[in-house]
Amino acid sequence: MQQFHGVYPALVTPFDKAGGINETVVKEIVDWHLEAGVDGFYICGGTGEGLLLSAAERRQMLEATVRAAAGRGKVIAHVTTLDTSTTIDLAQHAEASGAAAVSVLPPIYYNVDSPALMEHYRLIASATQLPLFVYHIPALTGKLMSVDEMRQLLEIPNVSGLKFSDYDHFTMHRIRLLRDDLIVYSGNDEVFLSALNLGANGGIGLTYNFMPQVYVGIYQAFLSDDICRARELQWKSCAMIDAGFQVYGMGVAKAALQHLGFDVGEPRRPLRALMPDERKLIVERMDALGLTK
Repeated sequence: MQQFHGVYPALVTPFDKAGGINETVVKEIVDWHLEAGVDGFYICGGTGEGLLLSAAERRQMLEATVRAAAGRGKVIAHVTTLDTSTTIDLAQHAEASGAAAVSVLPPIYYNVDSPALMEHYRLIASATQLPLFVYHIPALTGKLMSVDEMRQLLEIPNVSGLKFSDYDHFTMHRIRLLRDDLIVYSGNDEVFLSALNLGANGGIGLTYNFMPQVYVGIYQAFLSDDICRARELQWKSCAMIDAGFQVYGMGVAKAALQHLGFDVGEPRRPLRALMPDERKLIVERMDALGLTK
């Protein structure tokens, strides 16, 4: 599973003026990220507004990203929906379209018990041959995945790891030790280096969209044991994220990409674009940190 190590932007979904997916901009962004050295892409997750897209749009975004990557980077498709059956349909489409893996949240809105949780993942995992990454983000799902539950999930064929979007890196570390070939992605950009230090194999993140070179640099410096350089870049990341925490977070990636010249459109409602003063703060911080050169 080492081929899944590395840096994966949680790619935004670019919209055109009519609100449809802008496949031209998808290719522009994918090319730019690959030039920066990323290892692949995570699409239709929270940053990609996947839960606000129709199933047809999610299929279109996946196909456009796979075409744009053209084998130069792996594409992980986030396929979560409210029901198991539609999630399976999207997972099977992902496999047929050339995705390298799928990622699935635990059931949302409905508070299912542990047997239902296990069966949900078992049904999805058994529907394709693709690796499946559990998406752990308790702040948004309300589901705190325990080490024991993850141990049970790993008994399901194809469950290969997880995206860990939480600050409890001790629990992440304990999960990482459950299996030698387990893949664990850091999902909180501001603590990427911390996660690597405790066993993460790479990262998937929102701010990777507009500063991929920073996270590629952290990852490469970590692998080279250049901790001073890795820490310097992580602090740069944190300085940018600090500005993001002062505004409406879901609009940051698109505002930043627009500042870099990518016509990604605005977030889909109920999300909103940044206000002028919020956009100004993001742009000024990007410029101050040299992220627009």
